[in-house]
Amino acid sequence: YYVKVAGRTAAGSAADFASMPDASKVSIWARSGVGFCFRNRIISGKDGLIAPKATATRAETAKMVVFLYDMLNA
Repeated sequence: YYVKVAGRTAAGSAADFASMPDASKVSIWARSGVGFCFRNRIISGKDGLIAPKATATRAETAKMVVFLYDMLNA
């Protein structure tokens, strides 16, 4: 949503994170968003996995917010 508000295209796909061993565990409805975030390095995985069912720590969440903010304001 915020990417679109900033006038950017939030396009992504499962191909963007297909190299991750647990790529198939990402829900179908989330693949575009996860692909976008993975491609733009907003998320990078955890211990070599995407870990879509895991919870994010406070630090991981802060990193995602800062990276998204920087991307949108570059």
